[in-house]
Amino acid sequence: VFADIGDEQSIQQSLSTFSAHMQQIVGILNRTTKGTLILLDELGAGTDPTEGAALAVALLDKMLTKEGQIIATSHLGQLKVYAYSTARAQNASVQFDLETLAPTYRLLLGTPGSSNALAIAGRLGVPKAVVGKAKSLLDKQADGSTELINKVQMTREAAERNRQETQQTLEDAKREKQQASEEMERIQEEGRRLKNQADEEI
Repeated sequence: VFADIGDEQSIQQSLSTFSAHMQQIVGILNRTTKGTLILLDELGAGTDPTEGAALAVALLDKMLTKEGQIIATSHLGQLKVYAYSTARAQNASVQFDLETLAPTYRLLLGTPGSSNALAIAGRLGVPKAVVGKAKSLLDKQADGSTELINKVQMTREAAERNRQETQQTLEDAKREKQQASEEMERIQEEGRRLKNQADEEI
């Protein structure tokens, strides 16, 4: 098991956050073989997001060719897209409650998460005007992937709610069927008792 987690930046060793991560990852890459489990936290972070994402994709490709098993966290949109287009890769996310700003500790396989940075910033007190300007800047740069991810997540949550409601309806129907069956048996038993009583009286 190899892990690159946390921030090993060092003034003494002249290591930036990015350099520290790369130093760790190079060591991991050299030792990756079949059966290796690799844990990577915020892969591609600490540098220009476009370059970081490109490097992250290349590193993941290399680790996959060496048959490593990888769990990598990232906020980079390009890596979310990578998981859809790569055979051995799969997106996952941990559900986040925007109302309480707390994780729900529910793992959603197949669905990439969205960072919700602007919503969280607004809830934490960043002025509305600042958040509004950030949104307008984001809209100009957006490629539609974040909106698509959010729609996929909402669709998945709606499907999960429908599944739970359907399951509840099935359980209610099963319970009512059982109650009806018991009531029918009671009525039949009462009918037999009355028939026997009538026969005795006759």
